[in-house]
Amino acid sequence: MFDEPVLLQLGWWYVAWAQVSGPSSDCGSHGQATITTDDSVVFQFKSSKKSNNGTDVNAGQIPHLLYRQVIFLHANHILLVTYTHLADVIAGVAKVA
Repeated sequence: MFDEPVLLQLGWWYVAWAQVSGPSSDCGSHGQATITTDDSVVFQFKSSKKSNNGTDVNAGQIPHLLYRQVIFLHANHILLVTYTHLADVIAGVAKVA
């Protein structure tokens, strides 16, 4: 979990990674390269060069993303905020499309 929410901009690539210490652990499988949510937000994923343990879009340590969609009426005024849980996403790099 991030200490603070991260504001993502449409069309930019972001890297989400976790430093896991301790004994070997299981990882998720069957990740998806593109996810379209019920509220029509599209997330695209690709493997990251920062991965040093074999994790990628197909198998990794990040099973879910929580996001909230914020629509701005003006730079200082939020018009709408909705919270959604994006489940079953296993990847290191996401692009908001």
